[in-house]
Amino acid sequence: MLYRPMVFRRAFTWLARALVAILLLAAAVGIWLAFGQIDGVEVCPHSFQLRSFSYWRPPLSPLAFGKTVSVSDEFAIALSLTGTFSPDAHQRWDLVRDNYSAQAAQRDLSARYLADHFRRSAPGPEFRWVQWSRDNPACAARLWPWVSRLAVDDLYVVLPQLFHYVDLADTTDPTAFEREIQRLIVADVQAIRDDAVALGQTDRVLVLDALLAHYQSLVVK
Repeated sequence: MLYRPMVFRRAFTWLARALVAILLLAAAVGIWLAFGQIDGVEVCPHSFQLRSFSYWRPPLSPLAFGKTVSVSDEFAIALSLTGTFSPDAHQRWDLVRDNYSAQAAQRDLSARYLADHFRRSAPGPEFRWVQWSRDNPACAARLWPWVSRLAVDDLYVVLPQLFHYVDLADTTDPTAFEREIQRLIVADVQAIRDDAVALGQTDRVLVLDALLAHYQSLVVK
């Protein structure tokens, strides 16, 4: 009759191991659920659309699952209705922010300098820059192509100073307004080029030289 206790002990051991395995699996799933969800926002420099995204990426895994995307056209549509900006149909999405911590320091999140201005509100329900464009249509029609051009050229870092100038600028003379925009942009890009030279970024310098030549060649009338 000794075999029955032994069978029971083996069954108990098997059940205990199975329970431990289930608990470990549940813990792993819990970690995956808690730390695997990535959320973020991107902006299109051609159309000024924003889109939020979400997907699952388990820790230490290169694989991503179940990506969902939601595009926000609210600012882009409101701005286009002012008649001061015609969105380009070509799409490219640049990362504004996300909660994916791996290699965060190496990622370029400068697109936030554009996207953050889309969320600024004027007194009341209107977007700040939509209201400004409606109040200053001639200057706005000159501003937004420059903003889009800088974003497409990955020069988002120039935008904070540009918007700061526009906030305070005299808009009575649209031609003078755009000439000052062009001067500020050329000066900022030149400073970025000088930094690239100092850092020995030869390829970057060549790109910036081409952009500077293009910006300086544009005739403001």
